[in-house]
Amino acid sequence: MEFNFATDATLFECTRCSRCCSLDVMLSDEEMERLGEDVDRKWHTTRKVMGPSDPVCCLLKGNACAIYESRPKLCRVYPFLAIPVADLEEMKEQIPESAIRISDDGESYVIIYDEKCPGIGSGRTSNWPEIVSITKSHIHDFERT
Repeated sequence: MEFNFATDATLFECTRCSRCCSLDVMLSDEEMERLGEDVDRKWHTTRKVMGPSDPVCCLLKGNACAIYESRPKLCRVYPFLAIPVADLEEMKEQIPESAIRISDDGESYVIIYDEKCPGIGSGRTSNWPEIVSITKSHIHDFERT
């Protein structure tokens, strides 16, 4: 598996293409409760409906999320995800020197991203500590169940 590591030069601006709305995001029990009938409980993700060419999240209305301000945590951080450096080292994954590293609660994290997201490469740098915080919160939600 090849990772794309965020660096100081990594820029992002959401283009509202809704490509990410065709991806499955793993929902926590709390997120599933909040989303109610819009959840596919078997797969712990949002229900899918047929879009113009592919299945998309049932909460997508046109090119906009109907619950954007309260969307699930993984939707908030896309196209990024924080990964503990220790996990990558255990996998013997080489982390480039240029990779953004964020320390939080004594643990070091790097940020990876989906290079297929059209918003990568334009805009501004992201709030890396916030991405770490939201990713950790999402993981914590699963540890509580």
